[in-house]
Amino acid sequence: KVSFATKNYEVIKRVISVNLKHVPLFLQTNLIEKQYKHLHLNPKWKIFKVYVSSYLSSIIQIISSPVPSLDVHLFITRISPSFLLYHTFCDLSKSLLNNLLLLFTDESELIRSAAMDSTADFLKLHPRFFSLVLKKSFDLYCASYKQTIYQNDEIIKSLTANVLTLVSVNSVMAYQFIFENLRINARTLRDALSLKNKKISKDFYNWKMLGTFD
Repeated sequence: KVSFATKNYEVIKRVISVNLKHVPLFLQTNLIEKQYKHLHLNPKWKIFKVYVSSYLSSIIQIISSPVPSLDVHLFITRISPSFLLYHTFCDLSKSLLNNLLLLFTDESELIRSAAMDSTADFLKLHPRFFSLVLKKSFDLYCASYKQTIYQNDEIIKSLTANVLTLVSVNSVMAYQFIFENLRINARTLRDALSLKNKKISKDFYNWKMLGTFD
């Protein structure tokens, strides 16, 4: 039986580093050909698909449950070359984004910035996930209105800046999202005032709702 539990997990960290450096390059070298617009259109895709899926899943697993002493900030800054490979994996893409979004409220400014930058890089390649990121980023921002959620003011500043950046990237979709939120809020307010239902009132009169009106 071979143990990889060496001091400071050096073997595991070395394996992670080597994989991040060579696997994306190897896969793209074998799959990217001019006559095929997307990787999955290449006949070789059938051979590599299971390995690509396993590799991309491992990235998500490391982000969600990093090994002790792993430099999470450094890891996140090195995963962008793998983003192109997520093209046909919708569930894996959502899982990756959800895990990166969770890091938007990390206490470390380096990790927060790296997560936001990586998310932006991912959206450049896969813009169809923009609405997902915008909605969840906005939810994180609104949650900051409850003062017991984030004790660090820098986190709130980061969340605010991130939402503003997203709005500037795709103003059309951002305005659609804003108007949809206004419609939902108006309906919730109407129900809170007319139905006098305790649950509906609680849904409206809360910290998150304050954030949506900002």
